[in-house]
Amino acid sequence: MYELLIENNFTESESAEIAVLLKSSRKAYKKNEIIIRFTKETDELGIIKSGRAYLISINGDGQKAIIDCFERGDSFCGENYPADGLNACYIIAKSSCTVEFVSYSRLRSRAGELRSAGKLFDFLLGRSVRRNFIHTEILSQRSIRLKLLCYFEYLKGRQKSTQITLPMTYSDLADYIAADRSALMREVKNLSSEGVITADGKRITLNGAAGKNQQ
Repeated sequence: MYELLIENNFTESESAEIAVLLKSSRKAYKKNEIIIRFTKETDELGIIKSGRAYLISINGDGQKAIIDCFERGDSFCGENYPADGLNACYIIAKSSCTVEFVSYSRLRSRAGELRSAGKLFDFLLGRSVRRNFIHTEILSQRSIRLKLLCYFEYLKGRQKSTQITLPMTYSDLADYIAADRSALMREVKNLSSEGVITADGKRITLNGAAGKNQQ
């Protein structure tokens, strides 16, 4: 955990204090292994140290939705997600993953002892809020085209390039933006034929804003 904190602008003394107080444990997971199923007793707060993981929800019709995507430095907390019913969630590793776990109840009860408590909560929970805002913005678009273009613009900013690499398969992307995979692939083909993007597998080149506001 110390390394993750240093990477995210915590000082050495802050990082050491937090690591000692929270006493994190580390666990490795294989691709497609379930990291955690949330229950009412779930107390873990996890931080991805390496790899990639998804937060998955499956509704009563068996339809899968990717609610969130986690990469290095991203965190998840059991208290934030449904523990039962049709929308119960679980987290699955989409590559080999290493996760640091801390007790959320311990964090809450001992946070007052930390000089950098506010900074720590922003690191752990603020990033989650920002990811969820972006996902909500994507889902709020009124067509698959606009959802795709909104997502591509997000990746453009994150990867700092007009040549982006999709961090997930097209099937997973369909689950992430709540679209039918066949319809999504047709729209990718349409965007390519119109010159809005150039698609080469998971590599996408954004050729301009043309078509961005089309339905």
